[in-house]
Amino acid sequence: MSKADLSPSMREAREFAEKNGGELVRHQGGYWSREGWRQGDGVRYFSASTVHALVSRGVAVYSEHVDGRSGRFPVRAKLV
Repeated sequence: MSKADLSPSMREAREFAEKNGGELVRHQGGYWSREGWRQGDGVRYFSASTVHALVSRGVAVYSEHVDGRSGRFPVRAKLV
């Protein structure tokens, strides 16, 4: 998939992941960013819908899941 096929937020998320070990990690509240991210630290974060769009387009895969009250959900996405 070319970069032109991605929205600006998807391109930004992909570039951010490339610079941070090739993955995005889910944090409390559904925020996706780098490992060790904390809200308010000035580091970019992305919505679950942006990460899901990368996965649905084959740019990333969910590489780790956890079981929660409402079932299993992804917590780590790795670029392919």
